[in-house]
Amino acid sequence: MRAYICRWQNGDFSLACATSREEADLLFDEIANPDLAQVFRAPGRFAIHFELQKNPDPADSLPVNLECFNEESYLDLGSKLYPILSALDEEAEPDAVQEAVEKERTRQWGKKSAFERQRRTTSTRSRTRRSSSLGKIDNTRRAQRAAT
Repeated sequence: MRAYICRWQNGDFSLACATSREEADLLFDEIANPDLAQVFRAPGRFAIHFELQKNPDPADSLPVNLECFNEESYLDLGSKLYPILSALDEEAEPDAVQEAVEKERTRQWGKKSAFERQRRTTSTRSRTRRSSSLGKIDNTRRAQRAAT
C-alpha cells in the first residue's frame, strides 16, 4: 500500500493510502475531481500526528485535529505543496505570510471558482456513493472518466 497526496486547486491537500494511483484517484474523487489537481506519491517516510479533541462536537464522527507532521515530512511536503510559503524566512511578517498563502491558493490554476463548483458537484455525488465499497464502483464509471 502506498500513500498518495492530492494538492487541490484551492491549496488544500488530501492524503490517501491505496494500492495504485487509480485506486487513490477513486478515493480522492469522493472529495473532488482529482483530474483537476496535482497528485503524487508521498515521501517514503511519512508520519502525521492527530490529537483527540478535548471538547468534541457531538456531530463529529471522528473528533480529532491534525496536530503535526514529523519534521522530514513537513519539510518534504512544504517544499512540494507550498513552494512560495516554504521560501519565506521564519521571521517573515504576518502580511507577507498572508500574501504567500493567497498566492499558493491560485498559483497553479488561477480559477478557484471553477474548482469550487466541481468540488460541490463531486461531493454531492460522493455522499451518494459513500455507502458502497470501493470495489463496487462499476467499470462504466471508470470508462466515462477515462473518456473525459
